[in-house]
Amino acid sequence: MPKRTLYAVLIGINAYKRSPLEGCINDVLAISDYFEKLCEAQGKSNGQDKEAEVMKWKPLYLLAPLDEAEAQMLKARKIQYQEPTRENIIKAFDHYKKAKPKRGDFALLYYSGHGSYIEAPDVFADVSPLGVIQTMVCYNNRESGQHDLLDKELGYLIARALHGKAAFDRKEGDPPGVHFLSIMDCCFSGSNTRSDEKDIKARMEETGLAVAEESKILGFRMEGNEFYMPFEKGQSRVRVGGLTHGRYVNLSAARDSEKSHEKTLEVVEENGQSRKKKHGIFTYSLLKTLEQSGSRISYRELIQRVEMEVRSKIDDQIPILGMSKAEDDNQYFLRNEFTAPKQEYEVGYREKDGRQEWYLKAGVVQGIVPPNTTNPTSFMLADGTDRVVRALEVRATESILDGAGFTETDKKNLLLKAAIHEMPFPRISVGFGKKLPGPMSASIEAAWESRPPQYARMAKDNEVAEYEINSIGDPLKAPGFILTRPGGEIPLFLRSNSASHFILDVDKVGKWESVLRMSNPSPGIPREDIIVEVKKLEGAAFNLRTFSQIGEEQYQPLPDDPPSIELTYKMADGKPHQPAVKIRVSHNSDFDSYWVGGLYLDSQFGITHEYLPVQQIGDESGLYQVDMGFQFQGSTFDAIPLSMDARYHNFGITETTDYIILYIARNSFDLGQYKQEPIPLDVTRGTAFENGGEVNMDDWFTVKIPIHITRPIEAVEIASNTNKHLGGLAMRTPAGFSATFQLTNRAAARRRAEQLAAHNPGLDQMIFLPPGHLWAGTEGSEAAFFCSPASRPDHHISILELTGIAGGLDEGRPLRITPGHELAEKEAILPFGYDAEKKQYFPLGHIDEAGDVIITRLPHPTPGIIGGDGIQEEDGDSSVKLFFHKVAGKPPKGELGGFRMRGKG
Repeated sequence: MPKRTLYAVLIGINAYKRSPLEGCINDVLAISDYFEKLCEAQGKSNGQDKEAEVMKWKPLYLLAPLDEAEAQMLKARKIQYQEPTRENIIKAFDHYKKAKPKRGDFALLYYSGHGSYIEAPDVFADVSPLGVIQTMVCYNNRESGQHDLLDKELGYLIARALHGKAAFDRKEGDPPGVHFLSIMDCCFSGSNTRSDEKDIKARMEETGLAVAEESKILGFRMEGNEFYMPFEKGQSRVRVGGLTHGRYVNLSAARDSEKSHEKTLEVVEENGQSRKKKHGIFTYSLLKTLEQSGSRISYRELIQRVEMEVRSKIDDQIPILGMSKAEDDNQYFLRNEFTAPKQEYEVGYREKDGRQEWYLKAGVVQGIVPPNTTNPTSFMLADGTDRVVRALEVRATESILDGAGFTETDKKNLLLKAAIHEMPFPRISVGFGKKLPGPMSASIEAAWESRPPQYARMAKDNEVAEYEINSIGDPLKAPGFILTRPGGEIPLFLRSNSASHFILDVDKVGKWESVLRMSNPSPGIPREDIIVEVKKLEGAAFNLRTFSQIGEEQYQPLPDDPPSIELTYKMADGKPHQPAVKIRVSHNSDFDSYWVGGLYLDSQFGITHEYLPVQQIGDESGLYQVDMGFQFQGSTFDAIPLSMDARYHNFGITETTDYIILYIARNSFDLGQYKQEPIPLDVTRGTAFENGGEVNMDDWFTVKIPIHITRPIEAVEIASNTNKHLGGLAMRTPAGFSATFQLTNRAAARRRAEQLAAHNPGLDQMIFLPPGHLWAGTEGSEAAFFCSPASRPDHHISILELTGIAGGLDEGRPLRITPGHELAEKEAILPFGYDAEKKQYFPLGHIDEAGDVIITRLPHPTPGIIGGDGIQEEDGDSSVKLFFHKVAGKPPKGELGGFRMRGKG
């Protein structure tokens, strides 16, 4: 095999003068360590040069350490770097010139630092649907009067670097080309998280310097180049389709309406002291996923698993996958040309702070599970002696070993390695929130000691907990226990006043999370040996007696191996009907037979294995496909009806996410041990008709399919001078005003905007999606109306659509909306609308002392309807759209700066 090279440009900036960061250098070093290890795992060349590596690692570092101590650490690691100024970052793209398409080289761009935005220059107005240009904040560029590195400038640099090296339509016999992967751990917009956890910091700066003139934009040429299509006579703006992107895949930390965050994610021991070590939540989660899932994973599945990890640490950050060719989301990580590092880890010896210590270079990030009182964690030395050593402590990236099993000779063995011998089932770590009252903490400790949970453990003093126990209460109820993400305020399930009952529910969360994260980093089974076929049913009425009579033609087939399944309650005969799904697992190998089974994980932490019992498919069994199904009241079904109770609307939730996990293995296994009932939420949900320990599988892998179930809140006509409860909110219309009310959320708005933009690329998306930069410098949340069981933040009610309006509103006759929960001190819900002519947002009212939202004016109607399922909408339909956002402390700047907070003028 010819020698190939992975060229990397790694940028990390901590030393911002105005808003310094702490985790970016740590991120760069962690990324560098992982990819260097990945390259080394490809082995040595079989050519004449016996010592040559098959895959060379060629990094170029651009770093701005926070202080002298961090600079000395880089010096000790012999890291040579340049300052990440705008000029140096631009020049760094010359590093990719060495990448050879004939060899099939690889290119990596990694950035960890602040993102920002500027108002889109007029030349980009038609290709900037939200009116802004995203930017990377370089080191000292603002202090020297330079503008940030614009996303269009970055696009030009990538296109120039890949010009002639990465074909979109590769034909047989063509060179493999250069594969370009971009990873961006920064953000460009969004609200700061409302949290008492000061450890969490957003990686976003306020708006940067505007571009003075088009000639200052790197790469912009009206006559055209690698990135820009030539302008035609009379053309003054870049047209939709006028940019020619290079072929690349991009992994980003957050969506354009959210912030990415850094926080303490590990604690290291230095000089006898514990030191908190910060990382970007996205980078940490990405590396943890790659370490535990292996490198043989598609980009779409990778980002889904990373999202699970990110969401386990913070509520309001959702990483995204971008690509310049739509089909590349199916492409495997680094073209599936890298073998995952062998699961053997370096063992070392050191004398530290006056004590001798044996350690293994792997920890929680690599999937090592800490030992407990009944189940040890141990490793077998890979030196042929079959010695087994126990782990005394498991840290983030290393494990401390029992020195009793080592000899003096081992201290001189610089090549000593070990593999996992035994581990307990993974458990989530739980800690106490800072504001949890002492008596409540004591009751938890007593209940925990009397009956320790099997799938959860208390975090140690120097450990960063994955979940926190907090309290919640209101004037009418005693404080109750809730479980939240660290620094978050949204409970994962409803409160419990009993410590022992609460711990039982925590144990269910631990089991559910551990099952969801299970994966094999080095599967030997080819992924293409298994095909998953899915069909969905929407908008059809059925019940127990008629379900099996629904014809196959009524089911809509999805592409094979779908990354997720989107299902919606759709209207038929004036009523919303629950959806259903058919899932078939097919054998696709000429050689091997496999055992397959499945687990269904519902959104309230229930687990069932009964929809796909473990069975063998392939030549050995003569069975080549199996269908997920179930038995109910004596009948057998080959489809699964999915249900979301309408009472979820009382919590402001219109969408839930369940998971199907398919297990494929060479040997038989049992999944029955994972079954558990869901945690009650005062509602029923999951698979139903309406109205009526560790797996030993040898070689195995999992297929994880999220199922997003949407049940829109039905539109309701509200007459004038009427009180009406809708979706958990109380509406009060004034005399002389009536309308049809439809509550919806930003997730539905995003889907609707994407549907319309596919047919109308010039669509003004700000009609549907207020950009996140509106909230720059503020604290708040998209979850405007509810403090409800955690779901994705954009699933909470945050939009009200009005149609069929009669009458008007003013200060004397407002529309009054009472939220579904009591607002905290200094919190307010900001109502605002969009002026499509001026392309500006403006406040629609204020909030009173009681916390009610007072709407005193309405925006003009705009095209398109967000709410409902959209299947009955006629062309030309429009609605009056009211948006809501929760803010805390102070109102936003700019066009919404006139909003009146509680107790102010």
